Amino acid sequence: AAKDVGIDVNKAHVTIVGATGSIGKICSTILANQIASLTLVARNREKLESLAEYVRHNCKQSSVKFTDNVKDAVKNADIVMLSTTTPSAIITGRDLTPGSVVCDISIPHNISKEEAEENNILVIDGGLVKCPGKVDFPYLALAPGLAYACLSEVMVLTFEKMYTNYSIGGNATVINTLKINQLAAKHGFKLAEFR
Repeated sequence: AAKDVGIDVNKAHVTIVGATGSIGKICSTILANQIASLTLVARNREKLESLAEYVRHNCKQSSVKFTDNVKDAVKNADIVMLSTTTPSAIITGRDLTPGSVVCDISIPHNISKEEAEENNILVIDGGLVKCPGKVDFPYLALAPGLAYACLSEVMVLTFEKMYTNYSIGGNATVINTLKINQLAAKHGFKLAEFR
């Protein structure tokens, strides 16, 4: 997505909102090895300090900041990842740099589609996956062929006959995340369309 809008990921400043949550921690660790600088955002300062210290010592990333101020953190970011349990929008398209990319994993979403489009923001529904075959979850109000990432993970594990708790309950690891991504690709799962 960054490449599609002309952002060089290696030179990008990334902000992760909800950084101390299970998904946020994994994304912080994975992305820290690929980007220029990182800002971590969450409410718990102690957890933020701990995560920032972990990233500085275990990744190739030394430029790590942290804050609990979402709007300040996203205003200069090239890429923003939203992974919160907040049940409503916490940023608008006006809070972001025009031409930036937002990966919104939160369900319900933390940014409105209309405001993002008005400000030329590319939003990825990070919590949605395009599944192989004829998948339909109308009771979840999803378009045919789409499933939430957590449901897709269960499908992939079933295809692999891996009947185990993989990432449930905050037990996600970088190794498991990279492995499930590899297995998902093997079975034809893809990211949902960008919006």
